[in-house]
Amino acid sequence: HIALGIFGTTDKAARVVPNKVVQGAAMGRPMITADTPAIRRYFKEDEDIVLVPPGDGKALARAILTLRDKPDMSAELGAGARRVFEEYFSLEAITKELAKAVDLLESSTTGQEGQ
Repeated sequence: HIALGIFGTTDKAARVVPNKVVQGAAMGRPMITADTPAIRRYFKEDEDIVLVPPGDGKALARAILTLRDKPDMSAELGAGARRVFEEYFSLEAITKELAKAVDLLESSTTGQEGQ
């Protein structure tokens, strides 16, 4: 009933939003993952996701027990995660971002033709 992200302490773990977090968000599951800059770029703590310090097993256990004991909180987090998925990670959101990138690339190469 709860999706778990990554909890490593490596530089890579701090730089990525793992696929399992995106998948958990797509399913509308309450999620717990390590507190990293990459996660905070998209998710809001205690609104869309539960964050714990990387590598802190005791904090992870406490977070799991909290979600187990608070089903209303779990439901709200799951709904928040789904909203984040729709806004940033859905096919529609990714398509819009790719279209912006293509437009930017086209406008930058078009401007160089006359030079």
